[in-house]
Amino acid sequence: MTELPASCCGLSDESANCTLAHAYQKGCVDELFDYLKDHLAIVGGLAVAVAVIQIIGIVFACVVRRDIKEGYNYV
Repeated sequence: MTELPASCCGLSDESANCTLAHAYQKGCVDELFDYLKDHLAIVGGLAVAVAVIQIIGIVFACVVRRDIKEGYNYV
């Protein structure tokens, strides 16, 4: 039987031999996509929140640029 690296198995005992019977059945990419699919609302909410923060930053930058261009004529 072929022995695999310990990182391929979820065994709690590091001294145990990692064989194909104990190895993870899904790869990292598949697990990542499954996790993102299961938590799509959270990922989408974070993306929208980051976009809103960036838009607010752009608006503030435009206001500051306009005020600098006008020369701060406020009393």
